[in-house]
Order: sequence, then structure tokens, then C-alpha cells
Amino acid sequence: MQTAVLLLAAGAAGWMRAGAAPADHRTARGEVRGVLLPDGSRLVLAGGSAAAVRYDAGVRRVDLLEGEALFAPAPVGAGEARPFVVFAGAGRVRAVGTRFTVARRARGFDVAVLEHSIEVSLDGRDALGAVVVQQAQALRCDGTGLGQPHRIDPARQAAWTEGRLVFDRMALADVADVLNRYGGGRIVIASSGLAARRVSGVFESDRTAEALRTIVAELGARSLALPIGVTILF
Repeated sequence: MQTAVLLLAAGAAGWMRAGAAPADHRTARGEVRGVLLPDGSRLVLAGGSAAAVRYDAGVRRVDLLEGEALFAPAPVGAGEARPFVVFAGAGRVRAVGTRFTVARRARGFDVAVLEHSIEVSLDGRDALGAVVVQQAQALRCDGTGLGQPHRIDPARQAAWTEGRLVFDRMALADVADVLNRYGGGRIVIASSGLAARRVSGVFESDRTAEALRTIVAELGARSLALPIGVTILF
């Protein structure tokens, strides 16, 4: 276990030294910020998130490079004919007069629709394999394919815009990624089995240390805090 902890700590330290990806808009840990885009569309970036805006004559494209964001695109019409499309890794989300969230996860991504609908596809394929996600529905891509839309509470889905982090049977690996974007340190999970454990709960985004203590206790796991600001879960 000691060797594994040292290897994990070294990897986490390397992550802390890594350079930031190019982005037009970026938030610091714990910061939530709204952005007005050139066409009047709006996005809200969650803590520790980044996006690049790539508008051209044919498309209004936003690449979600890290983290999570809420999108409220200006609708097509009244002089605007270009589609509004969000890319999250291999995922492609086309807006259809809507409000929705997109989150990059440890593997894949999540989308959720607060109003109207969106079309989600992989590798930019619209006609082949596209899935329509309606209002009050969410969909997950686990890195291999698109899941099926399922019902959600839109208010809970966007709770992070008001300072609350809501986890509904979310894998601990994804929970750790979220907490890493709001807390002051870095959480690293020592085993794939623990990383896959499911977590549910509602926590204040400015009290991530308390949230982590509660989650560790609920899962019956153990934690080790290292001086470099890394916490190992095992």
C-alpha cells in the first residue's frame, strides 16, 4: 500500500504542475462565472472549467475543454441561421432552442436538458446514432457509447450555479473530479473498485472538505492527507 500511495502522490503532483489547456474562458477552483458570447448566447462555467469559442460563417461552436457549463444559446432566426454546437471530447451536442448543461467526466461526458431539447452524437455524426434528449432528461456517455435518456429534476441539475453540488448515484471517480474543481487540494482514488462506488448527497460547494469526510464515512473508506495537498482514498 505504501508504494501505491507514493506512486499516486507522484502522479497527482505531476497533474498539479501541468500547464493549462488553451481556452477563451476559464474559471478558477470554486469560481462560477457567466459569459456573454458574441451572438448573445450565454454560458455559465462551473468551478475549474474551461471553454473555447470557435464561431465561423457556418457554425457557432463551443468546445468544453474541462469541467462543466450551462448553455443558453441565442435561438436560430431573426438574422441568425448558424447552428449552436458544443463539443465535449468525442461528444457533439446540437442545441434546438434550449438550455442545457454539459459536464466532462473521468470517462465520457454527461448532458442534461433544462428547457426544450438537444441532439447528442459521437464523432460529429448527426444522422447516424444521434439521440434526442428532451426537457427534464439527461444522458451519459461512458466513453464507449451513448446511454439512454432518463428523467431528472432540472433544478437539481443546475444547483451548482447556486452553490450546491448534487450527486445522484454518481461514481466516486466523477465525484472526486467535481470536488477537485471546488476544493483547495487534489483527491486521488487508489483502486478502480472504490472509484466505481456510487455516491448520493447534496453538499455546499464551498465546504468540500466536509463533503469529502462525509462521503468517506458513508462508503466505509479510508483517507490519507499528504503534505503536498493530495488526499488518497483507499
